[in-house]
Amino acid sequence: MGSRRALLFSSALCSFCYAQQDPSLSFEAATMKLEGTCKPAERCTHMIVQGGPGTADPELARFRYGSPKELILFAYGLSYDPVTASSDPKVSGPSWISNAERYEITAKLPPNTARPQFLVMVRNLLRERLNLNLHTEVRTLSGYELSVAPGGSKLVDASRGPASLPPPPAGFPRLPAQMQDQVTAGNSPIMVSRRAAGRVYTIARQQSIADIIQAMALRLNTHPGLILDRTGLSGKYDFALEAAATGLSGLFPGPQPEPDGPSLFEALEKQLGLKLEKKRIPFDVLVVDSLDRTPRPD
Repeated sequence: MGSRRALLFSSALCSFCYAQQDPSLSFEAATMKLEGTCKPAERCTHMIVQGGPGTADPELARFRYGSPKELILFAYGLSYDPVTASSDPKVSGPSWISNAERYEITAKLPPNTARPQFLVMVRNLLRERLNLNLHTEVRTLSGYELSVAPGGSKLVDASRGPASLPPPPAGFPRLPAQMQDQVTAGNSPIMVSRRAAGRVYTIARQQSIADIIQAMALRLNTHPGLILDRTGLSGKYDFALEAAATGLSGLFPGPQPEPDGPSLFEALEKQLGLKLEKKRIPFDVLVVDSLDRTPRPD
């Protein structure tokens, strides 16, 4: 399986390499510079992309606060979560590519540029202005596999209408009224956690397996991409989960209590019918061989 994924990934990148050598696939004009001071009203911790193919301004694209890693992920069409991009295992290189430098790019596209061509133009720009060179390899990384437990899934299918979910057990802080109304109605996605002593109680409406994996990754201090979905579950689900309070510093800052109750692994299997196992998994990685920190002049 790993070798097949590597072959497909490498084949795709091979076509990228040929496309990069096509001088016609370049922006009509482009400026690239190190980003200046962040304005108070702006979100500067991850990249903002405006314009380009498929938007209301298809012939003008602007990137703000883009780290090299985010730009590479974007340019190679690799899906990523802006919040976890800095730790995304799909791109490997010097530590500074994650957040030490951020860039602003403004680029004018030829009329009728398709998105695949747009991505090639961004790759060419990174190569020309930042001397980007990289290669691909398959690495075996420590991760997890999520599957349906032998007894079957206990998730509630949200498409059948809002099911009755239990309120937080005694001792857990109650939800704010507006949030409780949203949970009770069950007509919009929500996932919220409450902590009491060494336990955490999570209640959720209309969550996909991908949403659950995102939440587990935070608890496990790993990247969502390193939790493989083997459940085959494609719907939206409601659930309640009570587990030991571990890995919650991102949700509940401050001193962490001594964990109490079932581990996340036990709770997932017994309460949700999901089995989470540690695995060594093959992972396709773009490895940065060279990259300048200061862009070449326009």
